[in-house]
This record gives sequence, structure tokens and C-alpha cells, in this order.
Amino acid sequence: MKINKFFTIAGSMSSIVFIITFLTVSGLTPGYEHLKQPISDLGENGAPYAELMNVVGFVIPGILIAVLGYSLRTKFSGKTLKIISVLLIIAGMGWAGIGFFPNFQDKTSAYHVMSTYLFGTSVVVATILLSREKQAWPWLRKFSIMTGLFLLTRIITGPLFLETEKYRGLVQKLYIAVFWLWIICINIFLIVKRKHYEKN
Repeated sequence: MKINKFFTIAGSMSSIVFIITFLTVSGLTPGYEHLKQPISDLGENGAPYAELMNVVGFVIPGILIAVLGYSLRTKFSGKTLKIISVLLIIAGMGWAGIGFFPNFQDKTSAYHVMSTYLFGTSVVVATILLSREKQAWPWLRKFSIMTGLFLLTRIITGPLFLETEKYRGLVQKLYIAVFWLWIICINIFLIVKRKHYEKN
């Protein structure tokens, strides 16, 4: 019973763990500039609290996102929600991969970039699919399609932001904030509507 409750709130837990870790590490890191620097800078090799950021800020929330996906898969029936659950598991693996494969101070890790795009692509597809799920709340469907299109712009223009955007740190954090808000909405959906989707 306790395990089921943990699965149910995993999505909200993932966002809380990340936010607390990010605020703590960014506050402790000397010279970190929120407007200019991306979150990954806090976990790059050589950063003073890199291990804390990577393990608690990326790996653990990534696992929790995957748990949220697993919970959707086991509690709900319906082809669309099954696919979304798999995509959330993949997204969780991608988010955890960002922590497993941090950037170097003098160069970008290819595995870090691959993890980022694995995460982002999975989330975008999941949001678009949820926007077509008729049994989801109308506001959630609308928010999902807006989230998907918004995050898609990040995937398409990501390299451009990294090279030319003066406030790339702020821009990235805006995208991340929208993602976590969507995750919380999915978690609310799981808590409130799961009985309508249970197999038995």
C-alpha cells in the first residue's frame, strides 16, 4: 500500500527534489549567474557541488519520473496512456543521464547532449499524445499541446541558444519550469482520475 502511494506521488516528488537541490547548489556555488549560465554548469566536472547536483538534482528526479511513468502503465488502461507511460520512463532515463554524463569545463559531453535530447524528445511526444487523450481533462489537453509546442522550440533551437543567447540560463530555466509544471499536472491527473482507468 505504501509503495503504491509512493508511486502515485513520484512525479510531484521529482519536481520538489530537483527544485530544492537546484536552489541549494546554485546558492552555494560561488559566482553562479542564473541569467547567463545553464543548470548543467552546476554539475559539470570540477564544479564545487557537482556530485550533489548530478545525483540528487538529476539522477534521483529522473528515477522518480520513470516511476511516474511506470505507475501510469500499471494503473491505467488505454493505448495512448500506455505509450505516454513508456515515454515518461524514457524521459526519466534521459534526465538521469544528464547527471550520469556531466559536461567538462572545457568541452561538452556528447553523452550529456544525447541524454538531453532523449529527455526532451520523449517529453514533447508525450505532451502531444496527451493532448489527444479524450478522457483527460480539457484544460490538461490544451496545456499539454501548448507545452509540447513550446518545448519543441527548445529542441529545434537549442544549439542556437547555447551559442548566441545572452540570457541562455534564464531561457533554459523557463523551459524547465514549464516541464515541471506539466509533470505536476500529470501527477494530479494520476491521483484524481486513476480510478476511472483501473483495469479491475
